[in-house]
Amino acid sequence: KQIVWKHHSKPYVPNSESGLSRSLLPEDATSMFSEEANAYLTLYDIDDALRERYNISYSPSQNRIIFPIYDNGELVSIEARALGHSDEYKYITTGSKQNLFKTFEKPTSFVVLVEDIVSAIKVGQICPTISLRGTACNREKLYSILPLGRHFLIWLDGDKPGKKAAKELARQIRTFYPVSLITTDRDPKCYSTERIKEIIERVYNDVC
Repeated sequence: KQIVWKHHSKPYVPNSESGLSRSLLPEDATSMFSEEANAYLTLYDIDDALRERYNISYSPSQNRIIFPIYDNGELVSIEARALGHSDEYKYITTGSKQNLFKTFEKPTSFVVLVEDIVSAIKVGQICPTISLRGTACNREKLYSILPLGRHFLIWLDGDKPGKKAAKELARQIRTFYPVSLITTDRDPKCYSTERIKEIIERVYNDVC
């Protein structure tokens, strides 16, 4: 059967009158993206509408794409993704690494867990998705995830660390809720939206 996802919730995105502190954001954060930043986002189909929805910005001085993370309407963390080839860290986090990036606000029935924010944005067009922001999931992060769903689908990267982490995370969650695994050769963000939907629906139909 084909699922029509009732994905009405959306993440909090501040407006100009929100009064949220910009202390976590680089001073030069802008919605004007460099050619390199635009190419990276376009590669994964992150268009202008998604950039605006998730309040994605760009820091010229750092040459990084800025992904803000919110919790109950409050900016709690940012993740700055490096562009180009350098010896710097690919990601720099301001705020706690424990904060989850979510594509929805309220708890729901079926939630997909992925590693990175871009994959979460991509999969989040199909159904509610959480980025773990890595493969590690300690007790604090686990207990932040559990109240947000009733069936979890784990889709981490297809490399060896991702597969190992997915099995361990499934073991932890299965104590509380049903959990399913997706294993693919490439990261979720590398697939088209249509293909992502096919993959998720196949698993959904097998378990529901």
